[in-house]
Amino acid sequence: MKHPQKKKGPPTMLRLPLRRRDARDYRLKAYTNEVVRRMFVATADGNYILARSAYFLRLPFDFYWLALHSLEKYYKAVLLMNGLPAKDYRHDVVRLHEAVRQVAGSLLKTRFARPPTKGLRWFSESIDEFVARLNRFGSAHNRYATYGYWLLDDELFKLDQLVWQVRRCCRPFYLEMPVAGGEPIRTNNKKLLDLNKREWKVNAWPLEELIEGPKDDPRRSTVLLFNVPFAPEKEHDLPLTFSASHAPPLVDWFRLLRASTQDPKVENSAARVLTWIGENIDFGRKDRELLEKALHDNRTARTLVGKPHTP
Repeated sequence: MKHPQKKKGPPTMLRLPLRRRDARDYRLKAYTNEVVRRMFVATADGNYILARSAYFLRLPFDFYWLALHSLEKYYKAVLLMNGLPAKDYRHDVVRLHEAVRQVAGSLLKTRFARPPTKGLRWFSESIDEFVARLNRFGSAHNRYATYGYWLLDDELFKLDQLVWQVRRCCRPFYLEMPVAGGEPIRTNNKKLLDLNKREWKVNAWPLEELIEGPKDDPRRSTVLLFNVPFAPEKEHDLPLTFSASHAPPLVDWFRLLRASTQDPKVENSAARVLTWIGENIDFGRKDRELLEKALHDNRTARTLVGKPHTP
């Protein structure tokens, strides 16, 4: 007696032969890696190139802003290419740096190496300290100079080192390429990078295209001038040093507000200025809370002695 045949349901990934499923997964990974290279690595290169331009043009706010965004995108590319999501980090390069370090391990160093550049004033610090400063000065909350900045001539050299370290990690560290009827071909890119310490290329453009382009291309100097990691064969001697700083524009007004809080006899124009600023300019939540608290403390102190808040 023949048993009735069971109806076949729609095909699923679990019902596919292992080799076909592996091939599909491999192709999907190749497609998504290409998306990441175009969305994150290529645009990060543009930010990095412009950050260097901003440094030479002595535009520190733009240098920090572009440097932060270039590193943010490189970090996210490393995570995405290695099976990790890049959501919920926003522009926080401190958290991103730590997340990538968990993946990249010893490929990310903990301290900078002093470059053999004549005339360079070098200030020793950890990479974590540099990233934290970049996170503050390049933050969207500092786009109106809220925190000010200080810029020393070694900032560019430190950015170059960190970009070189992170960018070369913008690749899947472990790959398995399926082979019909045989064992998959396994590649350990992490080990290969550790063995070949000068390997950095991950994309066809724009950084590779520019660096390896015609030597008479004037755009190359924007990338290679004083760039020790990407042009180690060149001599990088600084003819002049460059440093700059910018005090936060609200510092004096907060100082005057504190003075009128401690001594209600002091003229209270600072409260009027800072009230206007709070009503007309957007700030981050923490900065707005700081402003509101300072104004509240001032109102309280002056009310206790019968002085008006806004004379």
